[in-house]
Amino acid sequence: MIFSLNNYIDMITEVKSINKTDGQTLLHAFGSLEKILNSSNKQLSVCPGLGTLKGQRLYQAFNQPFKR
Repeated sequence: MIFSLNNYIDMITEVKSINKTDGQTLLHAFGSLEKILNSSNKQLSVCPGLGTLKGQRLYQAFNQPFKR
């Protein structure tokens, strides 16, 4: 399955308080969804427009195990 840029943005915006502009900014800054997923809390937090709270929420969403 091939995903478009909008598909990646939709995935990222599932995290509370992350909007489409944030998703676009993240993909532009990091270059790929894989790099975003492998980023540290600090790397996400310093992305323009995100800040500490959004960076922390993203990091937690990507690094917490799924509930069973």
